[in-house]
Amino acid sequence: MLTSLKDNPAVDGDRLNAINSDICDLLVKLRDNAYQPGNILRNDELVTSIKQRISIPGGTCSFDLPRFHYWLNQPEISRKQDLIKWASDLEPIKKSTYIALDMVRNSTHPIREKAETGFYQKPIESTLSCQLIRVFLPPASRYYPEISGGKHRFTIRFMEESTTDARPLQTKNDVDFELHCCIL
Repeated sequence: MLTSLKDNPAVDGDRLNAINSDICDLLVKLRDNAYQPGNILRNDELVTSIKQRISIPGGTCSFDLPRFHYWLNQPEISRKQDLIKWASDLEPIKKSTYIALDMVRNSTHPIREKAETGFYQKPIESTLSCQLIRVFLPPASRYYPEISGGKHRFTIRFMEESTTDARPLQTKNDVDFELHCCIL
């Protein structure tokens, strides 16, 4: 799909080549029979001992897992190095996911919309599949979106919460927002 964009003058050729190269490199790593994601975690004794005890109520107490509590009291730099080591063989999956999501997220032109009384509905055109819907509100907004969708349309309800002990309600106010319908 990306190769077909090569002749498009509106596309940055250098960036396209870099993305294609990254994807090819990652595919080689992911398809390699020797690549076993999560193998480092599976073979780590500390992680295995935690896994065996975590489902037991109180199973991660210091008397049940003294080694874990010893590890928790190690210097931050040492714990960070262990976390990096444990996640290292998942890096190709992380990078692949990042590239795919980045391409989808950036395949849109933002549209300014208004949700009257906190409600917005839009049909999805049959010729375009909307793979991801993103809603942007100002950081100081008192509202948050609840999005539901199907094959033919999606709905956004803007909710507001007065307190955490009460159920949030759809706002009665009009809400201006930025809509991104990503269609890579």
